[in-house]
Amino acid sequence: MAAEKIIEAEKGSEKIAVEVKSFLSDSFMRDFYEAYGQYSFYRDFIHEQEAARTPFLAIEENVYNNNFRGQSISSFCQRHEIKIIIFNASLKTIVKWEKQEK
Repeated sequence: MAAEKIIEAEKGSEKIAVEVKSFLSDSFMRDFYEAYGQYSFYRDFIHEQEAARTPFLAIEENVYNNNFRGQSISSFCQRHEIKIIIFNASLKTIVKWEKQEK
């Protein structure tokens, strides 16, 4: 997974930390496994350092449309309360914010 980074920002009054993932390997599930592990670590780490900041996993729109719309991935994200930002890399815009909550 290349071109990944963590960005701290604010959306309105909400402080966020965004981890951008590219999912470039031949195995989406392997990339997702790594992304989830990193997201979980950052979520716990950020909570200890700055509880007011919410972590998000940023995923390119095509990757999301091709892989995250399936029931199993969507259910997993919802169960584990993974907050997702879907972005369009070409247009450099955010397409959608998903705040999965139980």
